[in-house]
Amino acid sequence: MNPSFFYLYCIYLFLNDIYSIYSMIFICFKYTVYTYSISIIFTICNGNICCTF
Repeated sequence: MNPSFFYLYCIYLFLNDIYSIYSMIFICFKYTVYTYSISIIFTICNGNICCTF
């Protein structure tokens, strides 16, 4: 594996992680709106954003 490929792969993993966090926030927000619940708290667990009620 050459260094430039490894560098691009690290960027890919970083962007993929950001995308997964934002999509999880969006899913949590949609779920909160649909259930008319305002008691949602965003906590960080295992590097991801999770919903706790």
